[in-house]
Amino acid sequence: MKRRSRAFTLAEILISMLITGIVMSAVITLFFSVFESYTFHQDISEAKQRGQIALAAISPFISGAALGVPNAPATFQTAFTSPGPTSGVKKTAAALLPVAANKKFNGPVQLASGDVTLSGVVGSDDIAGPELWLVYGIPSGIGVEEDFEVDNTEKPVLLTGTPSSQYFVKNTDTLKSWVVFPASTAPFFVENSTVNPKQWSLAARSNQKISAFDEMHYLRAVKIRAESDNLEVMRLDSAVNTWQPVADGVVAIEFRFSSGRVLQVTILARGTERHSKAYMNQIAGWDGPLPADMNYRYAAVTRSWRIRN
Repeated sequence: MKRRSRAFTLAEILISMLITGIVMSAVITLFFSVFESYTFHQDISEAKQRGQIALAAISPFISGAALGVPNAPATFQTAFTSPGPTSGVKKTAAALLPVAANKKFNGPVQLASGDVTLSGVVGSDDIAGPELWLVYGIPSGIGVEEDFEVDNTEKPVLLTGTPSSQYFVKNTDTLKSWVVFPASTAPFFVENSTVNPKQWSLAARSNQKISAFDEMHYLRAVKIRAESDNLEVMRLDSAVNTWQPVADGVVAIEFRFSSGRVLQVTILARGTERHSKAYMNQIAGWDGPLPADMNYRYAAVTRSWRIRN
């Protein structure tokens, strides 16, 4: 007896197509969900990485900030107007104390906006701003052999190493004519130096003691800001005092300095890919204005330092 073959009915075919469509729709939806999740995490990861790179770039400046330098505005500015020990000519760190009063450094850690100092005495008030101005020391690897007392007359100081003219300039108004010792309370002006014997002739605006084996630091100053999606710095000891980009993707920075001398830096950075629409309407950890272009994804990274002086 012959068996009759049975084909699929139209209803069965339509039902199978419907089921297949539902399954494929779920698979495609899941695929796009996974892709969107990957893109999101990739963008946020890139933004955080940019923020961390920016923090690493400014960390050496902040780590050496305020070493051996007075904090009070009047004392700070006086310390950098020391008379020349031999010539009697007033030597000034002009980069820190320009003619325009609103552009003067009032202390070793200062907040500013638009290259103009903000009101408030940093260290006694809690203030915030988009620019950070720092006076800091760079370790030289050179120490002193014994205790020395220095005043505003030229005083030879014996060193444990050989001074290098690459890092300083003698008897001028540049910052490279100034050095600091962490255990002292004011900077020293370099009047002269010799290689044999290894010594520098130093002077200070106020009487200062240099302790034996204390390390000399080269004095430097820097301004830091975010501009045109870049972290920018201006080194005031440079022959050309202009803003230089050091890290890209940095949209904004907020610096906050508390009365407890804790400096908090929050950097807002973006991912590299610009999307066709805005995905974010808030940014965790960022209290400032949102960026104008929200078609990027953003992340805020924060780090705090306690200023030692």
